[in-house]
Amino acid sequence: SSGINAEYGGPVPRLFVGNIKSEVEKDDVGEIFAKHGKLTDVWIARNPTGFAFVEYETMDMANEAVQHLDGTEHFGGRIRVELTEGRRERRRKRVDSRGEKSRDMRISFESWMKMDFQLIIQEALVQL
Repeated sequence: SSGINAEYGGPVPRLFVGNIKSEVEKDDVGEIFAKHGKLTDVWIARNPTGFAFVEYETMDMANEAVQHLDGTEHFGGRIRVELTEGRRERRRKRVDSRGEKSRDMRISFESWMKMDFQLIIQEALVQL
């Protein structure tokens, strides 16, 4: 995906799903979220664990999923579900205590394609 919904020229209907257990599989997430519309992608974080991204065919489907699933009990806890804006970072740098770039944080292409706000990722990591 490019971050833009080709059909409407708007943001991709992608959701951040936080507070999920590490044992959760793609099919588990897909089964719960497919009840609210046609999914185009499901991606589960593996390192670190605890969050996923789910993408729908339309924004209406994504909004319905947020309304029905945010704060509900699934995957071993109360999940957090929110819309992302489809923006992606190309590279993330780790900064040491002196404010210098200490090393590149290498990520796979698939991971890069799923990243949205650095803030959302950082919040997910803080909650782990």
